[in-house]
Amino acid sequence: MGDGGGDGRIPFTLRVGVTGHRDIPNRGELESLVHQALARLITSSCGSPDSAVTLVAISALAEGADRLVADIVLEQPDARLEAALPMAAREYLRDFGEPASRRRFKTLLAQAHEIWQAPKAASRDQAYELASQHVVDASDVIIALWDGEPARGRGGTATTVAYARACGVPLAWIRTAGEPALEIEIDTARMRLLRQSARLLAEYNTSSLSPAVIEARVERQRERLMAMFAADGTTGSLRASIEDAADWMLPYFVRADILAIRLQRRFRILSSAMFMMAAISVAIVAIQDNFLPADNWLALFEVAMLCCLVAIPLLNRRWHLHDRWIAYRFLAERFRSAYFLALAGTGDCRSKPATPTFNLDVSDSWIERALTEVTSRRPSLPVADVEAIRIVLSKYWLGNQIRYHSMLANRHDRAEESIFRATGALFAITMIAAILHTLGVGEGTRGVSELPLLFEVLSISIPASGAA
Repeated sequence: MGDGGGDGRIPFTLRVGVTGHRDIPNRGELESLVHQALARLITSSCGSPDSAVTLVAISALAEGADRLVADIVLEQPDARLEAALPMAAREYLRDFGEPASRRRFKTLLAQAHEIWQAPKAASRDQAYELASQHVVDASDVIIALWDGEPARGRGGTATTVAYARACGVPLAWIRTAGEPALEIEIDTARMRLLRQSARLLAEYNTSSLSPAVIEARVERQRERLMAMFAADGTTGSLRASIEDAADWMLPYFVRADILAIRLQRRFRILSSAMFMMAAISVAIVAIQDNFLPADNWLALFEVAMLCCLVAIPLLNRRWHLHDRWIAYRFLAERFRSAYFLALAGTGDCRSKPATPTFNLDVSDSWIERALTEVTSRRPSLPVADVEAIRIVLSKYWLGNQIRYHSMLANRHDRAEESIFRATGALFAITMIAAILHTLGVGEGTRGVSELPLLFEVLSISIPASGAA
């Protein structure tokens, strides 16, 4: 189900928490229901069971349900496992009596992409409760293999299910008592947020970008990056880290950067067109009224301009050009930062759980999920000499950013000065035309003079152009 990386696409990550009993009857039937639950949850969040989804199982790795769901999730391509331990692994092993069970625990723990351990608790029951709450807090959805009976103690399945419902986490309940059955509880604000986030990420991934274009741009960026560091004679482990980090990050950065630039250009073109069409509409009316009063059909051009004027904001709103431009630019800059922070061995790193923070702002949620998924693919890099890293960060990250924004500020200053002068010139022409019109220049000449009409047209249309 997973995909992404080479062309900068980012798969949607569905974090599946598990809770359930250690003793589970009818294992074969329960396995089938777990597969059904996963398919239903993927369809509910992404719209299709065939969507590009990376599954992450979040499990305490206890016997029974915890391991059953973890095993099934790990069968999927690119799936990952996060372990939520109630206590240190050595102490936790005491809960598994059989040697085969302890070996299985160690095998799964070795496969875990991340390991979370509950803080020291007053009792063993409290430790289990803390681990269960973490599973719920860190998950998008919960699969519970539960007999439906009330809680028998702290941190049990019934308590965890009640906590998940209170938090509004979508729940797939597989009833283990009697005839096994599946019940889905997904009508929650969390599920609606998941759907919106999946839709926005799919929109980002399906934007028309040729793989050849991305590949060529990545190669150019990589050559530029390597040449930049080679000029300073960077070698050894730092050079290897620079190359590994570039291989990881550049496809993601390039895709976000290309899309941000494309949307920025479209937004600016449409915005500029909107203002200019307003000025052209005014000019058409002024010319038709003063020079061609009998040609009423010219008003159709004004109507066309006004229709376009109304359509452009509607198109901007429908396509979310501004919001997407800002979101993709923010994503690109986070990727740029992540590259340098990876070299320093800090920032978003794999040594700490990449647990998303759930909020109801979908514009933030999908970006956070994308960053979390990309971070999970970050390579393990050796920490180079501190002084060498300091030079890299200072010169090539902060220094380059300072130089770029200084250049951009100077460019904007020049553009602002040019616009100011052009606007001043237009209003000066308007004032002259208005004064000449007021003084009646041209009205006393022999024959019919069109100068007064010209002055009137200029007085009307030029201010509109200047304002635009």
